[in-house]
Amino acid sequence: SSGTMFFFGRLSYADADEDHPHGHSRFEPIGGIVVGLSLILLSIVIIIQGSINIIRQPEKFFHPILLIALIIGIVLKLAVYYHTKKVNKEIDSKGLDALIKDTLNDIYISVGASIGIIGILVGVPVLDAVAGIIVSIVVLWYGLHITRDNFGYLLGKAPKEEVQDNIRELILEVDEVNGVHDFIVFYDGSMLEVESHIEVSNELSLQKAHDIETLVVNKLTDCENVSDAHIHIDPIDVEE
Repeated sequence: SSGTMFFFGRLSYADADEDHPHGHSRFEPIGGIVVGLSLILLSIVIIIQGSINIIRQPEKFFHPILLIALIIGIVLKLAVYYHTKKVNKEIDSKGLDALIKDTLNDIYISVGASIGIIGILVGVPVLDAVAGIIVSIVVLWYGLHITRDNFGYLLGKAPKEEVQDNIRELILEVDEVNGVHDFIVFYDGSMLEVESHIEVSNELSLQKAHDIETLVVNKLTDCENVSDAHIHIDPIDVEE
C-alpha cells in the first residue's frame, strides 16, 4: 500500500500539460481506490481461510519468535500511523488518508494474529481463526469506506459544509462583493474547484468588475486545497 500511494502520489503532483490542463490530481484518489480494493480482497481471503480452519481445525504449534515479531511489527506500525497522521494534518492528502487507514488495518491484523498465537499457547487454537475473521470484517469495512470515499473524489463529490462555508466567507471578504449565489464546490481528484456568481454594484466600471473577479479567483486559488475557481460577475442595484 505504501508503494502504491508513493507511485500514484508522485503522479498526482506532476505539472499540468497540454493533454491535462487541470493537472494530474485525480491520480491520488485512484491510488486510494487501489488500496481500498486490495483491503477488500485481503479481508475476503482471510475470512474464507479462517472459516475453513474453523471447520478443519488443522494442528498448530506455538513459537515465541512469531509473537515477538508481531509485537515489534505492531510497535513499528503504530509509529508509522501516528507520524503519517501528523504529516497529513498539514498537507490534507487523500492518498495519505487512505494509507493511514491501511496502516491501522495492518495493526488490527497483527493484533488479531497475536491473539491467535496466544490462543495456541493456552490450548485454544481455534481462537486464531476466530480472531482472524473478526479482524477481517473490520478490515473489510475500512476497505469499503476507503474505496467509496475515493470514488467520490473522482466523481466530483462536494466537501463538508464547513469547508464550503469557509470558502464562501473568503469570497465575501473581498471589498465590493455584496453577495454570492449559484455557489458550488466540488472535488476534482484530491483538489477542490469552486464555481460561483458574485454580486457587485452595477455602477462599477467593466475594468473594476474584472479586477474584483480576478482578486476573488486569486484569493481562492491561494488556498492549498483549491486548484481552480470559476467566477461569474452579476451586476446588481445595491440601493434596492
